[in-house]
Amino acid sequence: LWLYVPTDDDRSLIQLEVPVIGKELAEESTRSATTLNPPLLCRAHQPCAHTLDAGYWRAEQRRKGVLVTELQLALSRTDQAEAGVPVRNILGIWLQPEQQLLTGDTVRFQYHGHVPARATTWTPLRARLRWRSAALDDCPGGDRSCWNELQDDEVQGLSILPEAPSFAKVIAPMDVVTGTPFELQVVMLDRYHNPSPLTEQMQVEGIAESVLNFDNQAILRTPVTLSTSGPHRLSLSLNGREEIKVVPQWLVAHETEPSHGRWVGDVHLHTGDGGAQRKFLGMFRAGDHAGLFTSIQDSLRYLDEVAGHDFGAVSEHAMREDGFVLPAGPDIDPVFQPGGVCAGAVEGVAHLDGWWPLAQRASQKADGGHDGGFTVFPAFEWQSHHSLLDRTLAHRVVLFREFDPDHNLPLLPGDVPELNPRCILRFLDQASYGPERVLVLPHMQAAVDGNIDWTLTYTDGVNPLGGGCIEQLGPR
Repeated sequence: LWLYVPTDDDRSLIQLEVPVIGKELAEESTRSATTLNPPLLCRAHQPCAHTLDAGYWRAEQRRKGVLVTELQLALSRTDQAEAGVPVRNILGIWLQPEQQLLTGDTVRFQYHGHVPARATTWTPLRARLRWRSAALDDCPGGDRSCWNELQDDEVQGLSILPEAPSFAKVIAPMDVVTGTPFELQVVMLDRYHNPSPLTEQMQVEGIAESVLNFDNQAILRTPVTLSTSGPHRLSLSLNGREEIKVVPQWLVAHETEPSHGRWVGDVHLHTGDGGAQRKFLGMFRAGDHAGLFTSIQDSLRYLDEVAGHDFGAVSEHAMREDGFVLPAGPDIDPVFQPGGVCAGAVEGVAHLDGWWPLAQRASQKADGGHDGGFTVFPAFEWQSHHSLLDRTLAHRVVLFREFDPDHNLPLLPGDVPELNPRCILRFLDQASYGPERVLVLPHMQAAVDGNIDWTLTYTDGVNPLGGGCIEQLGPR
């Protein structure tokens, strides 16, 4: 049940923003470890059948700790990307004509449902709140300047603690040299893969006389050496702790430095910085789909320090900002001009300006990681359905080799439906970013035959948009 008041009629005085999965990802809401349940709202002072259901919200006015009345909650914002569809993570409070909130009154929000299973060690979960003293006709609810917003340091973070350890993960380089020390890392994780401290002594299996002593720690690093070449399996002996599953690490020890190394990484993460940490944005598709409550640096720090990866990239959705202009090269290419086969027609997202340079700066700041050995690549995700009849989620991760000194890497917004994926290749070529400077990877979202598209051709090489597009785009 959603109670929804369109933005034009928004007379709410208080709005609360919390992390809830967006409409287009509703199927993930039952398994997400990062969000609250979608809201269930009822009419105040009337019987409600949802009081024990996951997602139920209630708001109360209290005076000197005593209940005065129940306040009306409803959804107040429209999704910028889809007219008429309410944004489910912004709750508004409406007062009846006879109601007033006086100085010293307390507004109490009650929520019944699941809380995020991600511990807040990495990104503290702080609800966002804004208010106004009156709903004025000359200052509508859609105008951000009409509101007073609490700053993050004015909001107490929700304390979510990790559960007891369920996994002990052994992390080491996949290739080492005999007689040369390398870093061995062991990470204790709960069932949601949050770092989970413990105090325990354990033996490393596969390295002679190597003992680790955890002292209320979740992550322990130590230098070790292998004396014999060949494959090695490094594991742990946990002194009978059967509730903890060990995740071992295989590696190869070489007698001399190998000509090629094997590295592990993840090049497709979404975070709140896809919306540049904007509050009350009124849109889910920018960033992490959960109200923009996470950050690039926290996510990359997790890859480096907990997952033990060697490289990573945050590839946010290539959303169109206000005032977007094409870079030099594509700006004079006819296919990107109005009416061209690669031209975009979607207006910019309000209040989203500057997210792409911010994402580049934040990613570069995380480059190097805890020991200088973690490599971060700048990246974005380009997405466009490729035919009117086939709605396959055919997205692309655009991975740049190096950062730009001015954080001005080229961006082609991917918010326009029905564009051929060859458009992103043409765009990069025209912007002087060829294969030696950028890598375009298929981002497979649906496990179906029609989405196994490594060659960018679709349907056995047939161009879904017709032959005319091929002539305009040229060979690639």
